[in-house]
Amino acid sequence: MKNKLISAWDKMIDKLGSWLDTIVINLPNILIAIIVFVIVLISSKYISRLVLRVLEKSRLQRAMKNLISRMISIIVIMIGLFLILGILNLSKALNTILAGAGVAGLAVGLALQGALANTYSGIILSYIKNLKFGDWIETNNYEGEVVDIDLRAVTIKQVDNNLVYIPNKLVVENPIKNYSTTAQSRVILECGVDYESDLRFVKKLTIETVVHNSPHKGNLLISFANVKNSRTL
Repeated sequence: MKNKLISAWDKMIDKLGSWLDTIVINLPNILIAIIVFVIVLISSKYISRLVLRVLEKSRLQRAMKNLISRMISIIVIMIGLFLILGILNLSKALNTILAGAGVAGLAVGLALQGALANTYSGIILSYIKNLKFGDWIETNNYEGEVVDIDLRAVTIKQVDNNLVYIPNKLVVENPIKNYSTTAQSRVILECGVDYESDLRFVKKLTIETVVHNSPHKGNLLISFANVKNSRTL
């Protein structure tokens, strides 16, 4: 038993010694890899900011601009990691990592189908010119002002100042009524009066009331329709 312990100890010491020799031999490569990693991290931040500044001149949604800048930053870091693995002579490990990443990506994709669908729908919404921040829309039985569009949901603020978060997938798959895309909008109001009322007076009073209380008096177009069991005004 004592001999086995001594033999195991000697093997462990020899293994540690070989690892130490390997580290000493590859010490210049390790230092170079650390320097490259630091440079890559700093470069990814500056490149991300530069891309974001360039995209500010485009008409893309804010969420899409942030997504593109982050993706480019991640790509720069990934390239840096590949360079580091090459400097450390870990090409075999690189192949193993790529194979494992493929299997892991497939598993994650199957597990996060709903989240990925919302992400893809968010990218689509970022390219839609007729849907942007500040628009007043109606979709999925909710109506309000668009205050945010990210990779998960569209946020609208309702008349009562409450926020509603609608998943991007539902917004893409269902109709959207955008009240802000046209210069003029029609507001339909239904009201009733007594059969004995003076319809000319009712019409005159209605027009005067609407014009008096509207902030856009020059852009009003008022019309009257014949509704149920009523006489023409």
